[in-house]
Amino acid sequence: MAHLYISELRLSTPDVDYADASIKFDRGVNIITGPSNTGKTFIFECLEYMLGRGSLERRITESKIYSEIYLELCDTNGDTFTLKSGFGGENFEVFEESIDEIDSTSSSRELKRKHTAKAKNTLSYYLLERCGLTGIWIRSNKQGKKNELNLTSMRQLHLVDELRIPTKLSPFLSGQYTDETKEINVIKWLVSGEDDSHITEKLPVKVINNKTGKLELLEELISSLMERIPTGATRNELEEQESKLELAIEEAQSKHLAIISQCEVLESERDSLRRQLLDHEEQRKELKKLSQNSEIVEKQYFSDIMRLQSTIEMGSAVKGIENRSCPVCDSVLNDLNHTVIEVCNSSKIEIEKTVRLINELKSAKSQFDGDIEEIDLLDASLVEELEMKKIELDGYISNSLEELSAKMRELEDKHKEVQHYIYLIEYIEDLQLQKDDIEQVIEDSSTSRQFEVPTVAMMESLANRIGEYLDVWGYPNVESSRVFYSEDSKDFVIAGESRNLAGKGYRSITYAACAISLLELYKGLGFTIIDSPLVTYKKPDVPEGEEISEDMASSFYDSLKGLDKSQQLIIIENEDVPEDVSEVVNHIHFTKSKRKGRYGFIPH
Repeated sequence: MAHLYISELRLSTPDVDYADASIKFDRGVNIITGPSNTGKTFIFECLEYMLGRGSLERRITESKIYSEIYLELCDTNGDTFTLKSGFGGENFEVFEESIDEIDSTSSSRELKRKHTAKAKNTLSYYLLERCGLTGIWIRSNKQGKKNELNLTSMRQLHLVDELRIPTKLSPFLSGQYTDETKEINVIKWLVSGEDDSHITEKLPVKVINNKTGKLELLEELISSLMERIPTGATRNELEEQESKLELAIEEAQSKHLAIISQCEVLESERDSLRRQLLDHEEQRKELKKLSQNSEIVEKQYFSDIMRLQSTIEMGSAVKGIENRSCPVCDSVLNDLNHTVIEVCNSSKIEIEKTVRLINELKSAKSQFDGDIEEIDLLDASLVEELEMKKIELDGYISNSLEELSAKMRELEDKHKEVQHYIYLIEYIEDLQLQKDDIEQVIEDSSTSRQFEVPTVAMMESLANRIGEYLDVWGYPNVESSRVFYSEDSKDFVIAGESRNLAGKGYRSITYAACAISLLELYKGLGFTIIDSPLVTYKKPDVPEGEEISEDMASSFYDSLKGLDKSQQLIIIENEDVPEDVSEVVNHIHFTKSKRKGRYGFIPH
């Protein structure tokens, strides 16, 4: 758990003609001394104001030149942050940096001065969160009402002003009757480490009656829902049945996917067969076309043969003519016979070639027709195979797939039914918990309860530490009669006498012992500020029996030298401290002199 330390308090003004008023603090012991009217009590009031008090108690004349007030703090994690406010009760700005690092570019966020329950944008939540003290609940009345710990509840334990320290009130109580339960339970939490979050509030009669009515409605609703669940069915049985149904559905889905996969294979094979038939049809068309063309060419070849034979016959007739003359000039054609012979021979050769072509053509046509017959036979086989695929596919779809789909629907319907029963049981269990809670609240509210409060045993460590300090300081008779806590007065009995029966000076010194012991043993926020613990020391007008002796004051200061640096104690007093103490603590002395030392809190 982290703790806080105050680093610096500073009053600032934009007027460059005036210097800032500043006071810096160290870890461990800080003592501010000086005569009256040097701003010591105003320092306390400013610290109290910057730690969440609603308004500044007063404005001393010298402070009215300032418009802004800063409080720099650091925590045990080594992080420094600064709070800023005006003097009129405004909200705070918080900067995650030191005062000296703040400039016009610095980012900040607003913190509300007033604590609001559950709000996280308040000074109270911010400081307690940095100390790890959020989420702590404190009982505030006899009915068990509780509130989350807030800064106000902690602040009065850490800031003890000059009017409070000599009072006859318990150091733990403010005197406000309505706050007494809360205040004493803050101490209980601080010394025991246990808060009141487990406590339930006792309800008013009207609220109890409303809850009783709600209880009856819950009982009727639970009874009505129970009737919808099969007799004897338990949640475990239904959940086991649900698991079995889920496995059966998964198995059926796997089979369904397998059948779908098989159907896809068959469909793919059917598509392949159809494509083959289409390819064959294209081949058949092409072959028929080639066969038809062969017939046409064959007829052309026969026509050519007939023409050539006519040529040969004409040539034979011409060869029989002995005297041949030119029909034009009537001259004798001696080489005609030779020409005719050549023509006839050429025609015979052409006829032979054409006959060979006809034979080749017939062979090709026969091949085309044979291919067509072969394709027809193959198609018949493909058609038969296609029909078988169709029958097989139809069988899967109409039988296996439909049966499996019906089974899956049945399983899923049963699964939804079982889930519905489980939901009803869960709903009934939730209603039963609500019913039990209401019954418990009604029972708690109808019976008297004893809440834990600080006891003698619980406060023993604190009482012993107070006794040790008082013994060192020379408090009369404390060594022969130990200090113990009184549950009746909620205060301490010291040297056989209730603390509030002592004189003003002794009440102040015992209050200081309590505040310092609380800081030392439990730390809380991490710092404590005490104004005038030696309130009657060297005061001439103090009645007899209420004064603090010089030896007691000296021993008080001397004991502070041993305070651990993990705490921060700030003491404000009029009288100066012994030199040997001043050398080992952060001693700030105001002289109220313009020529010697520091005049006061605010520069003269």
